[in-house]
Amino acid sequence: MRYVAALVALLVLLGPAHAQEKVVFANEKVSIVLPEKFSRMSKEMIEKKYPRGNAPADVFSNERTTVSITAGYTPNANLTLEQLPQFKEVMEKTFERNVPGLLWITRGFQEINGNKWVHLEFQSNAVDTEIRNIVLMTALDNGLVMLNFNATVNDYESYKAVLEKSQKSIEIRQ
Repeated sequence: MRYVAALVALLVLLGPAHAQEKVVFANEKVSIVLPEKFSRMSKEMIEKKYPRGNAPADVFSNERTTVSITAGYTPNANLTLEQLPQFKEVMEKTFERNVPGLLWITRGFQEINGNKWVHLEFQSNAVDTEIRNIVLMTALDNGLVMLNFNATVNDYESYKAVLEKSQKSIEIRQ
């Protein structure tokens, strides 16, 4: 009985567990579980982090905003699963033209929970640091689903496992 009381006291001291948030988007058909302690980025912070415009609507980050996940859906993109190989090539060239200091790490495809995704991973220059990006893209209902997992190079290794766990949580409801 003494051990039970000690365990209860310890749990009270530790406080409540942080629940991981599940985000649903793309007409309620795509979901992802965010890492613990990630929260929606404020509109002001999004504008600061994406000064060139075209910022994603859904951005979630750690407290210091050095690691983030963006989720987006473009309906009527005229994209099908059969077109993913050609789409991948176009996106590679687009990133090469538009991303300063791009260094490719991975260019391929990945299956996540039975769904095929374009998987592009690269390092690039940001305004004040180097960034590691993992971009996942797929077709859904004639549209484009895109997720971007990024971290400063300094923070990437310490967040790598939780970002991979979030990637593995992605589900598409057809």
